[in-house]
Amino acid sequence: RDGKHKSMVLQDMYYVPELHVNLLSVPCLTRQGLGVTFDENTCKILMNSKVAALTHKQNSLYILQVSPH
Repeated sequence: RDGKHKSMVLQDMYYVPELHVNLLSVPCLTRQGLGVTFDENTCKILMNSKVAALTHKQNSLYILQVSPH
């Protein structure tokens, strides 16, 4: 929310090199103790009840900008 970039490591995720996009599974996020909330136009990923990531809906999808480490 403050415009700063933060790091988050997600574990036990599948990598599919043939896909040209990355997909996040909500159950995978919640298994790692993260919270996920949706409303009409936004998705929030919560860590310790604080917003760790915020994204807005674009063409019926919530797009999260990430970069590989």
